[in-house]
Amino acid sequence: MTLPLEGYRIIDFTQVWAGPQIGAALGDMGAEVVRVESRAGTDVQRNSPVEKSPMRQKLDSQWYYRSRSDYITINLLKPQGVELLKRLVQWGDVLVLNLSPKTQQALGVDYASLRSLKPGLIMASFSAAGQDGPWSDLLAFGPAISCIIGTESLVGYPGGQGQPMLHIWDPDPAMGVMLGFAILTALYHRERTGQGQLIDLAFTEMLPGFLGEPILEYQMSGRAPEPSGNQHPRMAPHEIYACRDEDTWVSIAVGTEQEWQALCHVIGPPELATDDRFSDSYRRVHHRAELDAIVGAWTSKRTHVEAADVLQQAGVAAAPAFSVADLYHDPHDVYRRTSVKVETPDLEAGDVTYGIPWRLSETPGSIRQLGRPMGSDNHRFFSSQLDMSPDEIDRLIQEQVIY
Repeated sequence: MTLPLEGYRIIDFTQVWAGPQIGAALGDMGAEVVRVESRAGTDVQRNSPVEKSPMRQKLDSQWYYRSRSDYITINLLKPQGVELLKRLVQWGDVLVLNLSPKTQQALGVDYASLRSLKPGLIMASFSAAGQDGPWSDLLAFGPAISCIIGTESLVGYPGGQGQPMLHIWDPDPAMGVMLGFAILTALYHRERTGQGQLIDLAFTEMLPGFLGEPILEYQMSGRAPEPSGNQHPRMAPHEIYACRDEDTWVSIAVGTEQEWQALCHVIGPPELATDDRFSDSYRRVHHRAELDAIVGAWTSKRTHVEAADVLQQAGVAAAPAFSVADLYHDPHDVYRRTSVKVETPDLEAGDVTYGIPWRLSETPGSIRQLGRPMGSDNHRFFSSQLDMSPDEIDRLIQEQVIY
């Protein structure tokens, strides 16, 4: 099978989640992705306290490191390491890295320094706050970014104290997808013009677009929105309701009059559809508490799957609130996850943690291999791709340049 990105060479010099995730995605679609790390300061995923756990290694091989072509090490703290990276840049098409702009310049691996070596180079740099501006040197992980962009100020229930942190939601995967889009756009531009370019992607600039309405509300009214729980300003019911079995829930959202009538037909009683308190969306929002009590009484007598199925059949947007275990064993998720083509003997389709979220009809991509130990391809790659002699490779290993 011919894959859409075959022939492109990606240098993946990233860590944590966003960069490794896009490296896996590009590799799934056929790109030759070289994973560059260093024992002098490598990806925190490699340094996890449970790194040696077989289960953790298996998950990381799928989640962060799959579909790489090679795994090599370069120590940028050594001047020879910077020179070696420059040789690698001349070999590749795209360099992806998430070093801070300050660190890039200090090491001499900023775009201005590298493009003189290869004018067609595409350098995809993503950072907390971008290449310039007052916060350009900001260091932060996902939860800190969530605080900076205002997401955390919207978490919780109305009037609540001590709002929780969204420690599960992490913006890295979204950044990875957006970075992939930017890389493909830059490659298309280079195909037409021969010109490479710098991709400057900032967490603090992209993620506020996820907030949408809260930012517009402040822009138009001057009032900063506050936490609203599961409530929606124009939709009711719009809530997660408790179901029959312990700690099981169903999400229900009604957006149109047609959906409201469908809900009334399912949950009854007949007079609910003509109740003046709920005769339009404005009144339903105004009488939200009474409406939630009626809907909650109906869901409490059913399982979350049963309630969602009945409502879906009637045309109401409803879904069971799955646990991770529920999702993993759900027939639809299993079908989509395990129907991806697997070309490595190290992985059975039934063990796929996540598939390929986009399906191209003619070139659907495939999982071509799982991750391997850091630097496992040093000798083969540097000799076959950069024409280095065995003696030169061994010398750089002894000097901790290939390290």
